[in-house]
Amino acid sequence: MSQLPLMVEMTGLCAVVIGGGKVACKRAKALVENGAIVTIISPHLTDSLQELVSLGKIKWLDKRFEASDAREAFLLVVATDDEEVNERVLQVAAHIPLINDATNAERGNITFPGVFRKGKLTISVSTAGASPGLTSSILSKIREHYDDYGPYVDFLYECRQQIKHSSMDEGEKRRLLREIVEERYKDEEEQRQFKEAIDRRW
Repeated sequence: MSQLPLMVEMTGLCAVVIGGGKVACKRAKALVENGAIVTIISPHLTDSLQELVSLGKIKWLDKRFEASDAREAFLLVVATDDEEVNERVLQVAAHIPLINDATNAERGNITFPGVFRKGKLTISVSTAGASPGLTSSILSKIREHYDDYGPYVDFLYECRQQIKHSSMDEGEKRRLLREIVEERYKDEEEQRQFKEAIDRRW
């Protein structure tokens, strides 16, 4: 199975999660954190999911899945431990643009990668379901190396916007955009001096 890595804007879009266990909770949290309107369908919920319901972050339908429950869904997550239920859900879900089968990645058309996020920096890791353990191991190494990159990426964003909209010629803009990704600009003092230099040329 070949998949194209994408970043999807989920703000305001309907996501339906079938299941009330730990995997369903993990998927629901990721969707809520990225702005989706999430509905959980399950007769039972973990304590963590119950908390999300109590906080008003997700809607809970205390029932078994029916085809009409996913009519408005843009994204569907199938995450029950009942294979018969999972198959029945998938049989009526063909109209839904994005489908994740948490029990069998090959039956859906999207997967949820492991994610490291720090401010504007997002790094995702996937082994296409081969080894969640390896995904976690790689993410740990990424976290060790990039945990302090949040402010640096903010600096890059601010400078890039300023350089792009400046009156400098295109060659100079490209040179400066290459320069600011040098390791030394992780230092706050170097960032301050660079910003001052750009301000003088604005």
